[in-house]
Amino acid sequence: MTGVITLICAGWALFTWQKSKAGVDSSTQRKSNASIDISGQVSIGGDVTQVGGDLIITGDPLDQKTIGHLNSLLDRYRAELDQRDIELADKEALIAQLKATLELAQKIAAGGDDKLASRARALLADLGQGSLGAALLPDLRALIQDYEQGPIKDLVQLHMGEGALTFYGDPQASLAAYRRAHALDPENIAAIEFIGQLELIFGNLKAAEDALRQVLDLGRTQEDQRAIAVGYANLGVIAMARGDWEVAVDYFTQALALDEELGRKEGMA
Repeated sequence: MTGVITLICAGWALFTWQKSKAGVDSSTQRKSNASIDISGQVSIGGDVTQVGGDLIITGDPLDQKTIGHLNSLLDRYRAELDQRDIELADKEALIAQLKATLELAQKIAAGGDDKLASRARALLADLGQGSLGAALLPDLRALIQDYEQGPIKDLVQLHMGEGALTFYGDPQASLAAYRRAHALDPENIAAIEFIGQLELIFGNLKAAEDALRQVLDLGRTQEDQRAIAVGYANLGVIAMARGDWEVAVDYFTQALALDEELGRKEGMA
């Protein structure tokens, strides 16, 4: 009888151990698959369980709250840009820059550096209230300051995001952010393009022309036809501002030919 009881107890212990092990394995598998991409909108990595307030970031595909916060903010940002005199192509570029920066912040929040992760989580926590503009800047700038020793590519993206976030509210700060991005990555066409755009807004025609000629040169070097078209078009705007009508027509004609070839409707317009 004692032998039977011992056998039953041993069997139950083995069953319990196997069940526990299966649970651990299942949990480990979920964590290993934590990097997801929902509808191509936002990539989330790691297993951050909570980021301030009610903003939750995990690898669970069912967790739509974070995605909703980010997309809501981007929609608000697009609406803000729609109310201002900004070209369609520039609006889409600014939205893409901010989106990429927020996605990078999520990866940093899930990373191994506690200080940087904390900074990134503070930034993402602000998204829960649909904050925009100045409300996001302190945490973004704090993250940038602490990220100075991080990968150059990521630091450039953080500066690009700051440039996009301040473009319509504080163009001087935006120009400074794009200049920092350009200093770190001299061949970043987008950064130079927005430097030229902002210098033009400020009426600094020579500085704007210098930047846009860089865009043109890099476009040719990198065989980037879109950049070449943008360079020609903006140089045409500068020529118009100077009253050089024939020069402006020549630039616009060259830009139009490239935009027609590329099918860029906003460029053709």
